[in-house]
Amino acid sequence: MCRCKSIVIEPWVEEAFGSDLEEDLCRTVTCKAGENCVLENNVAQCKCIQWCRRRGHPVCGSDSVTYPSRCHLHSEACKSKKRLHIAHDGKCPDAPKKKLNQTEAHSQLWTYPSSAATPAYDRSTSSAKCTLEDYITFVQNIAQNYRKHASKARQIGTQDDRKLLRSTFTEYDNNSDGEISKQEFAIADRLPEKKSMLPAGCRHDILLRYADMNADGKLDYNEFKKMLGLPEGKINNGQSVKYHMVEAGNHYQLFCDAQSNAGQASRVIWYRYNNPMANTAPYNFEISRDGSLYLTPATLIHNGNFSCNIGFDDSAGQTHTVLVTERPLIELTPHFALLKVKESLHLRCDILAGHPFPRIRWSKNGVLLPTRDKVLTLRHVKLDDTGTYRCKAENSGGEVTASSSVVVRQRFEEPERYLRHNAPSEDGKLAVLYKEGLRFFDSRCSLQKAIPTYSLPCNQTNSSDGRKTACRWRDAIATQPARYIYAIIEGIKAVAKINTANAKVEQVLKTSRQPTKLHYLWWEDALWIESTIGGSTESSVVLEIVKYASKPILHGLTHTLTLSENLKIDLIILPDNERMKYGYIGQRKEKALYKLDVHSITVVNRISLTSFDCSPHSGALLSSGK
Repeated sequence: MCRCKSIVIEPWVEEAFGSDLEEDLCRTVTCKAGENCVLENNVAQCKCIQWCRRRGHPVCGSDSVTYPSRCHLHSEACKSKKRLHIAHDGKCPDAPKKKLNQTEAHSQLWTYPSSAATPAYDRSTSSAKCTLEDYITFVQNIAQNYRKHASKARQIGTQDDRKLLRSTFTEYDNNSDGEISKQEFAIADRLPEKKSMLPAGCRHDILLRYADMNADGKLDYNEFKKMLGLPEGKINNGQSVKYHMVEAGNHYQLFCDAQSNAGQASRVIWYRYNNPMANTAPYNFEISRDGSLYLTPATLIHNGNFSCNIGFDDSAGQTHTVLVTERPLIELTPHFALLKVKESLHLRCDILAGHPFPRIRWSKNGVLLPTRDKVLTLRHVKLDDTGTYRCKAENSGGEVTASSSVVVRQRFEEPERYLRHNAPSEDGKLAVLYKEGLRFFDSRCSLQKAIPTYSLPCNQTNSSDGRKTACRWRDAIATQPARYIYAIIEGIKAVAKINTANAKVEQVLKTSRQPTKLHYLWWEDALWIESTIGGSTESSVVLEIVKYASKPILHGLTHTLTLSENLKIDLIILPDNERMKYGYIGQRKEKALYKLDVHSITVVNRISLTSFDCSPHSGALLSSGK
């Protein structure tokens, strides 16, 4: 079997996955008893449990040793690689005293190796303000620099990967003792070429907080390799590894070109984090008949390694490293500002999307400014502060720039007073859908933009009288951020996607049926389109889903929910406002509800209502009150 080693991958953005980061990655691995899924360099791996609750019911193991709990027994079996099972509950009647004391001594050591509270790291330093996201960005910068030099070295044949990695390590290890101390990191803080890779406001000793696994206050060579996600054994020479850089939202196909002695009839077996993908339930993966692997579409969950073998011949496998990038998307406010001398202004550059997390640079009239924060503050402005301020966000997926014009005057002329008084507000907008089209109003109820009917999909001519038909809106919903409005127009098997910035219909999404209702799950950034089939008595519901609904990409219906031929949905309860993992669906003729995982879009449980003699007709999800 081809074992997929950890290598450096792009960081996950919490904006996309939030607190479910570990849960989303661990969705693709299945751990044995005594193991749990942990993230190391954003790679989900099964590791022996390092911590068990002290309060538990003791059990007697098959080795005649009393363990404080079942968790302790399975953890010891995992660590010692022994086959242990529970002989019976309670203490062993004649347990050897030496082993019992030894087990109790071990239980004192079973605590989480918390990366957030490493004793050897002083959190009172300025780097303690840096977040895990800053650490991931920094490690990614180091890894990109290493990969750049490794690629050049392979082309000219001057150095192999092992020597190059060692030389990268020794650039920090000044005294060549095989360990990088906090003092040596402080020296790197003063080197311009090293300092340029640091996130703003961070120092090199942030690596000790997250990468110092043995908490000795130093970083050794193995910890350095593990931090970069490189295998502890042989460094791959790149011959059996293929790298793929994919833009988020695109469909992508991986082909297995592994050289094997197996027959041509042997099928391709794909692995994800050392687990055969046939034995897991991954999200947005499809294996075709020809053995190729589809990413449908590519998302941040696809970051990392995929490996493949031909049949069960693991003598020569192939590894595919997928790096998913997302082009930055920013919003700069205000777009225009008219100020008097000694007034102050805050220019805010919000990152709406981007992976890896974009870096921000500010400039004034083409001259770079020192700040890299998302807010640029101009205090007590002077006349020479007039100019064009630009915010540029860049990552490996590309770069984007937004500008704001700032005008400073000693006193205002009459036209400027009018301009300042009537400057457009950035606070919010109100969209009104009516029979003549669509109108946008600002927070003061002043009309900003309008979309007439002739530019909407409802622009149809009545054959009887030759008149244009009016728009009859059925439902509409806005994304978060409010970049798009999705709307249902009566009589059209489609959903209109309207850009709120330029008030234009950007796309018309064709649906299989006449849509009746829209749901938007902001934490999944997914639009659920609900359509009805059949008459009022025998109707059923079909769900079509649009992923990345708020992203500026060409959208499509990426998923149609099909559960069972015998299950016709006519009731759907989705969490519209509060972040929830599950929704519920059902059919009126059945005394039951089905629990639906809104992330994987699968039914995970059936809740019987037979004891209540209840066939659900409607329902609601109540807020938890948090």
